[in-house]
Amino acid sequence: DDELQVVTRIRSSGLGGQTVNVVAKLNDKVVGEKSVRLQGDGEDLVTIPITPDTAGNYSLSVSVEPLASEAVKDNNSQAQQVRVIDGKIKVLYVEQQPRWEFKYLQAMLMRDRRVDAKFVLIEGDKSLAQVKDSPYLEKIPEEKEELFKFDLIIVGDIDPTLLSTTQMETMEEFVSKFGGAVAMIAGKRYAPQKFLDTPLAGMMPVEWEASPPGSGVGEKYDQPIDFEITPAGRTNPLMRLADGEAENVRVWENLAPIYYVARVSRAKPAAEVLMVDADPAKATRFGKMPIIATQQYGLGTTMFVGTDNMWRWRKNAGDVLYTRLWGQIIQRLALPRLLGESRRTQLVADKKTYSVGDRVTVYARLYTTGFKPITDATVRGTFKREGESEPMPVILRQVPGQPGMYRAEITAPSAGNFKLSVETDPDVALDLPVTEPKLEFASTAMNEPLLRTVAETSRGRFFREEDLHLLPNSIDSRTDKIKSNIDVEVWSSPFFFLLMLLLAGAEWVLRKTSYLK
Repeated sequence: DDELQVVTRIRSSGLGGQTVNVVAKLNDKVVGEKSVRLQGDGEDLVTIPITPDTAGNYSLSVSVEPLASEAVKDNNSQAQQVRVIDGKIKVLYVEQQPRWEFKYLQAMLMRDRRVDAKFVLIEGDKSLAQVKDSPYLEKIPEEKEELFKFDLIIVGDIDPTLLSTTQMETMEEFVSKFGGAVAMIAGKRYAPQKFLDTPLAGMMPVEWEASPPGSGVGEKYDQPIDFEITPAGRTNPLMRLADGEAENVRVWENLAPIYYVARVSRAKPAAEVLMVDADPAKATRFGKMPIIATQQYGLGTTMFVGTDNMWRWRKNAGDVLYTRLWGQIIQRLALPRLLGESRRTQLVADKKTYSVGDRVTVYARLYTTGFKPITDATVRGTFKREGESEPMPVILRQVPGQPGMYRAEITAPSAGNFKLSVETDPDVALDLPVTEPKLEFASTAMNEPLLRTVAETSRGRFFREEDLHLLPNSIDSRTDKIKSNIDVEVWSSPFFFLLMLLLAGAEWVLRKTSYLK
């Protein structure tokens, strides 16, 4: 029952101004459609909201109803496999004390039907965790089996000395090897400055320096701080507060001001910065100071939120925008791990779809039930088409130097939806859709730039069909001289025949003369 924004790019040529109907389907059921007026040659971006109502694996397809003037009508659709699940996102939120951001975010998490949240309030009353069905935990889980039950860990403004090095290293492994997510919400006491030189600092998408002694003590945060959404933030679904791009920008510009931003040095090279401090005095040679940034870290994702004033955006809007923003953040961060089903078996392919005859490269990261890497030299698996009973055996071989990592190569035999699984955890399967190759339909429009280049290179002219009436007057009447070489066989020429006849006759005369003497 979650709304999914299906973003589709439609490439057209010569159809500017015409209106087409775009249809989205789950399997064969129409779940959304929209009429679109094509802008001209190039791409048009179309977003269709759909709401799946049943869990399962589906073929999500988007098609454009063909126009009568189209020359090729077999390239008007695209499809990919999607999985709809019915499970809750497990969130662990650790905070030192109940600051305003914690209070509002906790209330939002408790109301969200998609979230199963647990909280650790370090300076809170320990008896809170003793209440029946309490959302509070007495302490941060120390065992991997307990910590790895969560999909997302939110680290608030906590004293890093309360976390052991083992706990932080476990969080790093949780993200990098098991596809989890960690988000840090900055605060005025500890995060992020006190976390310098810890495993959590290496995971974050931003870099910072240690704060000098006494900094932050007695400081007043009564001056509004201007912030800006970056170009990446405007297009990222995580930061979308309105359906249209222009409306989304307007909403962000009208949000209430914030009064605190953690000072960081720069974003890391692989990070995606979504929000920055607009003050040029805080900028460096790397650009404006990041406030919100995210990055891929191993198999998982990390996020840095450099302000604890997001609760102020509830002004004049209530919970609507605040709930939408944090709901999108939590879903985007946690969903990849939630979709992975088994945390100890991770299967991934080098591409999303394949054509018949393609080489399919599959990687598997395999762990035991105690989350220790499997060390066998080979692992058996199966490769089976949906609807068929006889699977094809597959051997996955260990990747040298990477414990628990295995690799296999398969040739896509025919079109259809295939599944790959391993014997160590047969309930987990990787979907591998295979289609018939249709390269001839990939780009059917006239490639005008290439044709113009060919004409210029050959000292010719390029004409469109509507300009052919100019062709007769453009033809040059100049006559070019063409030189050609003609090869003549000497042995069959009359000259060669007479020469041979002369030599033979001369020999005969000489012989007669010599013999007569």
